[in-house]
Amino acid sequence: MIPEEKAKLIKARLILAQQLLEEADVLPGLEGYNFSKPDSGSDDPFYHMRHEREALVVYLLLTCFDLLGQSQPHVPFMKWLTSNDPVLVEERRVAAEGLDSEDSDYVAHAKGLLENYNSHHGATVAFYSGIDQLTESARKHLLSTVDVAKEDPDARKPENKDKNISYCRIPINDDAKVLRLQKAYLYSKRNEFTHQLSQRHTSSVPMMSGFGRNPDFSNPLSETGASWGIFVSDGKVNYSGVNQEVKDKYVYTLSDWPFVLFEVLYSALGEEFDRTSIKLKFFIKVINTDESTIEYYSSVAHEDVTALLLHKYGITKN
Repeated sequence: MIPEEKAKLIKARLILAQQLLEEADVLPGLEGYNFSKPDSGSDDPFYHMRHEREALVVYLLLTCFDLLGQSQPHVPFMKWLTSNDPVLVEERRVAAEGLDSEDSDYVAHAKGLLENYNSHHGATVAFYSGIDQLTESARKHLLSTVDVAKEDPDARKPENKDKNISYCRIPINDDAKVLRLQKAYLYSKRNEFTHQLSQRHTSSVPMMSGFGRNPDFSNPLSETGASWGIFVSDGKVNYSGVNQEVKDKYVYTLSDWPFVLFEVLYSALGEEFDRTSIKLKFFIKVINTDESTIEYYSSVAHEDVTALLLHKYGITKN
């Protein structure tokens, strides 16, 4: 059971993150991209203000895992070195015994102490512990949205750098390695916002708002389409919008974010959470291959999505 004070802090952050998402949904859709504003001064044509807000939301929610995993208040390295606390004194003693007393390399000694400190009090310890403390179903739910694969080596060849070529990802047939990479990637997402000033994450798809004005590609509508998307294919409901990046020869793809973060964190608090309580507008595309039909809905309130799919198509969200 999570201590009450810790639960209050996490709940406050969840509420703030939801408010940020909802407030960002009034920002422009298609027109918000840099290619719609040639005088914006940015080199990235796909920069969008929405994706900056989504990055902040992801960061705020990921840091909740730090607090979930903290079994004690954070101990700075200098305090660990100087404290008279019996537990910390014992940790230092064990660390010192592990050093080579005949080696005069002070840098190596310092590194040894730091590594031992990090094994007990480093930021990754609390973060990973926060993930591990989720229920099995919640942990599986979270990790199912983090896909990891090897990058095709041909993609890195200089002669292919500027070519418009799609490469197949190479599966990793080692569950332990995949889990290790997944957790390390999630921690890096949390860290990059703080230390590398990274502030881009793609969950919404503002490009789709243009379809709202022209859903059948022939008759323009006056209504502006939504920038969040749901694709329904043969009864299966998928929230569109993925964040993909290549790091150290691995391809990481996040899907169903940030909604899955809300769900697993609320489950950690022991509270029910319905993602449709997040007040957003959705562009919906419904495909029925048996009947060869495609239907579009340019802008549907999130809270109305469940009823629409159930009453019109007999579909419940999976």
